[in-house]
Formats: sequence, C-alpha cells, structure tokens
Amino acid sequence: MSTKQIDTFLRQLDQNWDQEDWIVPLSVSLAGLTSEQAAWRPAEGCSTIWQLVNHINYYNTRTLNRLRGEAPAGNAATNDETFGDAGNPEDSEGWERTVRETESVYHSIRAELAGMQDEALEVKGQNGMTLGESLAIWIAHDGYHAGQIVLLRKLQGCWR
Repeated sequence: MSTKQIDTFLRQLDQNWDQEDWIVPLSVSLAGLTSEQAAWRPAEGCSTIWQLVNHINYYNTRTLNRLRGEAPAGNAATNDETFGDAGNPEDSEGWERTVRETESVYHSIRAELAGMQDEALEVKGQNGMTLGESLAIWIAHDGYHAGQIVLLRKLQGCWR
C-alpha cells in the first residue's frame, strides 16, 4: 500500500494542530492562555505569544489562499511586519478572536488539502516553489513557532 503525499501532509498538519505526539501541537500550546499571558514579553526585542500568533495567522492565511487559488492575503513589506503589535493584556476579546482565527484557518486549510490530489502538489506558485515544497516549509514553520510559544509559557510559569 502506498501513501499519497496529500495524506502525509494531512497527518503532519493534524500533528501540528491538535494531535500531541512528538511535538506539542499549536492548539495545545495556546490552550488556556489569557490575553495577559499572550501579551507578556520576557525582554525587549523578544516577541510576545500574541505576536507569534499574528505571524502564524498571516502566513497561514496566505497558505489557505494559495490552496484556494486566490491572491495572497496581506501586504506586509517585511517579515517583521507580520508579527503586528504585542497585544493588549486587557483585551481578552481580541485575544480570543485571534485564537479563533488561528483555529478557523487551520480547519479551512485541512479541508482544502483533503479535497486535493497529489498532482496539485507539483504546481509552481509565484514564489517559484511547488505547492508541495511550500507546504513542507509551512508545516515546519508552524511547529517551530508552537515550540517558541511553549518556551514563552515556561518562562512565565504558565505551562502545564
């Protein structure tokens, strides 16, 4: 039995989002966080969890748009701009909205991927990479940032 490439990406996506195994998935790293914790900064020059999630949402929305054949979302001139502001410790509604966006985009990406055939992974995008190459990088990207979130939570003393 052979495994389709799409199935491999779906498994990786599930482990990145909510199936804890070798790594802490993003949904688990965000679970139970308050707006105050999300806006906490360990030192000047470091990102907050809220900024990391803004950054994740920016690139995940771009990934979703590529899967849908739509124009890229966002118009950040630099990668630094994708992190947005540090978040407001008092804005629990804003934080909850940000997390809901993260969850919604993940589920939409999964649905789009599940409906694709492996051949779609060979299509090159505007960046010159195939969709498969872009997805491999994107999945690693989100796993990396989930690890940063866990570290920031440990530094705050609010992890498990």
